[in-house]
Amino acid sequence: SGCVWTWLPISLPKYDHAPAIARMIKTKKSENVGVLVIYLRPQQFEKMIWEREGSTYIVLDGETLLTSRHETIPFEELKQYLPDAAEEKYQTRIRAGEEEYVLTCENVKQEDTSDYFQVVSVRAVDDILREAYAQQRKSIWLFLGSVVLAGTLIFAFSWSFARRVGRFREQMQKASEGNFELEEKLGGNDEISQLYDYLSVMIWRIQRLLAQVYQEKIHAERLKTSQKDAEFKMLTSQINPHFLYNTLNSIKWMATIQGATGISEMTTSLSRLLKSISKGTSLLI
Repeated sequence: SGCVWTWLPISLPKYDHAPAIARMIKTKKSENVGVLVIYLRPQQFEKMIWEREGSTYIVLDGETLLTSRHETIPFEELKQYLPDAAEEKYQTRIRAGEEEYVLTCENVKQEDTSDYFQVVSVRAVDDILREAYAQQRKSIWLFLGSVVLAGTLIFAFSWSFARRVGRFREQMQKASEGNFELEEKLGGNDEISQLYDYLSVMIWRIQRLLAQVYQEKIHAERLKTSQKDAEFKMLTSQINPHFLYNTLNSIKWMATIQGATGISEMTTSLSRLLKSISKGTSLLI
């Protein structure tokens, strides 16, 4: 009642056999009336193993070779190492001649039939080790390259970071000494650049505050000078000049009579000073 996979002769270019599936055709009364046979193109099995590495075989029921690629070991010699249908995956090491190989077999069971396919791969142990060594060397070179690249990036970042921190420290030292002339921006968009921008804002505010203090000091000095001038003018306005002139003139003649020339000259100078002040001149003697 089930299907049967088999290997039957066929007349095709390049092929004299082909895989086929056969099934008995029966009537409703279970009488055999014929056999339905469906052939499969061998190319379909070849496509399945075309891109595989090493030697690959497709075997039917562990006995019939359907197709193969890079057949390094004859199938008749290889057949003795194939497992039965109970094992889905199987791997072992075999020896053929003087070479040692790794055989990997995967059983593919079919529904509604007791037949099964086997995909068998055979690779030389030397080839596997050679590829492993090549992959190991590639991994080592890749690791060394990564280390060199990482070291270069770390060095470049450290140098750039240290240089920018140094410039920031120098600017802070200048600001602490009273030099508020900022250099160009550090560049970048990290914490150091943000701190430098904050320093720029702080120095700008300090300069503005110093300018305000200076202007206020000048204004206070001018106000103080104006106040002194006003007080002096008020004082001079309260002095009677004619009384002073007459008094100084009397002192001058008394000093002249007594022969005190120094007192006479001093009195004359003081009289001239008072006359100058009374006229409103800003020149002080």
